[in-house]
Amino acid sequence: MQYRKFDVKEYRRIMSGFIGNGPETVVFRDALDFAFAAHRNQWRRSGDPYIMHPCNVARILAEELDIRDAEILAAALLHDTIEDVESVTSEVLQEKFGARVEAIVEGCTKVTHHVGDKQTFKKLVHRKIFSGAAARPEVMLVKLADRLHNLRTLASMPRHKRQKIADETLDIYAPLATILGLFAIKRELYNLALAYKFPRQGNKLQLHIERLRQDPQIHNIVRKVQEALDREGVTGTVSVRTKGLWGYYDIKHRILIKEIESPQEILIAASGRGECYRALGTLNSLYPPIPRTIRDFIANPKPTGYQGLHARANIEGRKYLFKLRTEEMERKAQRGLVREWTAGEKSGGRFVKEIQEMFDILGSDDSVSYRDMIAAGGRKEIYTYTPQGDLICLPVKSLVLDFAFRVHTAIGRSCVAAMIGKRRVPPDHILGDGDVVKIIRQDTPVRFEQDMQRLCQTPKARSELAKGFRLRRQEVSRQIGASVFRQEMRRYGVPFDIIEKKGMLDILTYF
Repeated sequence: MQYRKFDVKEYRRIMSGFIGNGPETVVFRDALDFAFAAHRNQWRRSGDPYIMHPCNVARILAEELDIRDAEILAAALLHDTIEDVESVTSEVLQEKFGARVEAIVEGCTKVTHHVGDKQTFKKLVHRKIFSGAAARPEVMLVKLADRLHNLRTLASMPRHKRQKIADETLDIYAPLATILGLFAIKRELYNLALAYKFPRQGNKLQLHIERLRQDPQIHNIVRKVQEALDREGVTGTVSVRTKGLWGYYDIKHRILIKEIESPQEILIAASGRGECYRALGTLNSLYPPIPRTIRDFIANPKPTGYQGLHARANIEGRKYLFKLRTEEMERKAQRGLVREWTAGEKSGGRFVKEIQEMFDILGSDDSVSYRDMIAAGGRKEIYTYTPQGDLICLPVKSLVLDFAFRVHTAIGRSCVAAMIGKRRVPPDHILGDGDVVKIIRQDTPVRFEQDMQRLCQTPKARSELAKGFRLRRQEVSRQIGASVFRQEMRRYGVPFDIIEKKGMLDILTYF
């Protein structure tokens, strides 16, 4: 095998172009020197020096996700050191690079010792990563960049290894990228993983996708829309995006499907918010929208920060989705709020809190399937609203109870019904797209039926219901234990006050 060299000076120059050379970048430069020394004489199967991998992970974060936080980038450089270098420990990293960098690296580090079967070990590995991400969401950013680079360089791995990594990507990492609003990363993760998972079917679909790209009908539509915008004096550029393999993946059944409803999207890049609305008016005059399909995510952004106008139209027997955005909206559409919330800005506050909450559930709640929970984030959505007009995005078939828990845990626990318009509906009512939901509460927690957990569609609702059921079982067990204990005390003639005065009964009934 021919081993290649890595030009660390050139890498420093490239990264300086992203993050500069100010005093705040010292931690990154020190981490680069440390990682270079730690991974010396380590090689990848491809023949590349191992240091190229962590360096590329950091570059993906800086170049493709706009991350300029030197500590996150330093952690990316160091993310494999604890796992792969015997002399490197968490204590060493904390002393040299600080608590935050160490916490991110530790969150990325796999569990190395475990007694049990492979499946249990695999779950333990994932739960550790999710627990780390609950404390530091940056952990998942590094893991996603790590997975993306591994997929880009997967060709040199044996087939069984490629299949394993592809499966894990489809089950966990690609849906997580969707949840985080990292749509450019999401598309590439899906496309690469699906090509390895379904090589023959994937190749056939790629030919179909290429034919769609060359279809004169779509180019004719683009031309007509552009001409209409120019005629009306609307400043905007029209283009088309043909969905790749990711658009043909059925996440529920884990298969590739042959045809999808809207294989192509028409994008209109407008010069400003006002131009987006003007362009929508022009578009609607040219191609009348399908009823109830116009979405205004400019006035009501998604939790990820996504903004834009959506409209669907039937044109010559095919359905097309039109997306109208400004340049800044397009950036957020591809990269989410990552740059803002890693920089500590308030715009990502609520979104980050919800993400941390989800990671905490994934890392700590054994009663909930982490695959199902993550998959829920990759499913089709409905858009519902609070009476105050706040947008609540939920998976299709979500219940009133899903809505209630999404708004607040306490509201979910006390939800007895809801008002949708003038109708009063129960907690298990399935919500429709566009519903405005007012939750009706009682003063005490509701004792929901066991089936409700199965019917709920969101991770938060399922996890909270599971907690409630566990507490109820514990209470029943405590009461049974207390009853048995009292019977035995009577049997042996022991007076109750001996135990009760010492406050020991509640403790003893658990043993």
